[in-house]
Amino acid sequence: MPRETSETTVSSTVRTSTPRADSMSPRDGHVPRRGLGVGRAVLVTLVAVVLVAPTLGQHVIATSDEARFPLLARDMMTRGVWFEAYVREKLFREKPPLYPWLIVIFSRPGGVVTETTAQAPVMLAAIATVLMTAQLGAALFGPAAGLAAGLILSTCWGFFVHSQMILPDMIVLAFSTAAGLALWRAVSDPPSPRAFVVFYAAVAFAMFAKGPVGFLPLAAAAAWLWTEDRWRGVRRLWHPPGVAVFVIITAAWVAPFLVIGVGSFAETVVVVDWLNRFPATPRPLAVANFLLDIIEGLVPWTLLVILAAGAARAHWRVAAVRFAALWAAVPLLVLLLVETPLERYALVIYPGAALLAAWWAFAHAAQRSRAATITAWISLGFSAALVATILVGPSLTEHVAYIPNAWPRRIPLLAAAALMGAFLFWGLCRGRPRLLVYGVTASAALFLGYGNRVHAEWLNRTQ
Repeated sequence: MPRETSETTVSSTVRTSTPRADSMSPRDGHVPRRGLGVGRAVLVTLVAVVLVAPTLGQHVIATSDEARFPLLARDMMTRGVWFEAYVREKLFREKPPLYPWLIVIFSRPGGVVTETTAQAPVMLAAIATVLMTAQLGAALFGPAAGLAAGLILSTCWGFFVHSQMILPDMIVLAFSTAAGLALWRAVSDPPSPRAFVVFYAAVAFAMFAKGPVGFLPLAAAAAWLWTEDRWRGVRRLWHPPGVAVFVIITAAWVAPFLVIGVGSFAETVVVVDWLNRFPATPRPLAVANFLLDIIEGLVPWTLLVILAAGAARAHWRVAAVRFAALWAAVPLLVLLLVETPLERYALVIYPGAALLAAWWAFAHAAQRSRAATITAWISLGFSAALVATILVGPSLTEHVAYIPNAWPRRIPLLAAAALMGAFLFWGLCRGRPRLLVYGVTASAALFLGYGNRVHAEWLNRTQ
């Protein structure tokens, strides 16, 4: 059957606009080239800062995965090297050096690597990711949905947890989100071919932070452009200045690694750590665990994302909806082919999921569908289960041992859990998108912020 939209270029496909700045209907599509606005940008940035920053420097480095990056940075500072760094007397090249370099830069003024200087790049990357997700949401669906996308992302459990870790994954996510924003600007109305230079630079820096996972934005971009105009759309990715920038940035760290030792780098890193793990035959248990990690990581927005994904199928011909959906779906499908997908790999899926949820909230929530009502009751049930866990969990399982024994100290957690359920229920049942988004954001921020402080205190006592 012919496509509902005629065979057009990407630029012409995305020329639909909405009659109002802060709203959109499914028929309207998206708002081309509309900004987030200074007020909303400041608001979403402040929310991210309030959530992420209070525990800066208080994170307990409890795993070897986290410890190796500060150790690398310390060795770089001590010996004055940038590439030939060691961890526990072993040359370390399993990961690109961008994150240790950033730690070194933040540590230079004080002359020593600390928990604060190690976490600062991750914290800034998390804040930048929230802001860029909001900007991308505004470009796709309008300013109100853009603000909602940033707020939703900042309060996703998985995103918040990884914003507190000393790992490069959040830096990868920041550059991946920058790539998505640049791609949309490159093809929206009016098109900006120079934005492809920013796109390829962002992809290069994402790879610079952690290796092949940095290519995921390129895969998502190709998939979306294919749905827009088949091979004619994909060919738009060929941008010589952008490709040249990618090659220059990548060569800046790959070439020294090869000079240090071509054979060892090719064998131990490229083959063993990268190529041997992908593609792999999906293992049912590993896939199930990874999907459960994603479901948990999207809390409290998981059910809203599922609703949005279902609605996206009905509006697949809308370029902006398809963009948001593929920005989450393509990385998910690729990661399912990794030999053992780890929980932190799911981080790259969250911005696309947040964009979809924000779109649904401001395009469909007011329609008060039966699916939304069912979801509201399920959300209320999960909220009740969370309240029960806070009340009796510490006496039943060690998994929530960090919940304070003193009842007065549990009150903020109980209130936040109850309010999350109430706002989800009322917002979905009554078709109130702002109540849904802003109410859940406020209660989730209380839960995450207070809970993180309680958890940090518990770790300091027990570790």
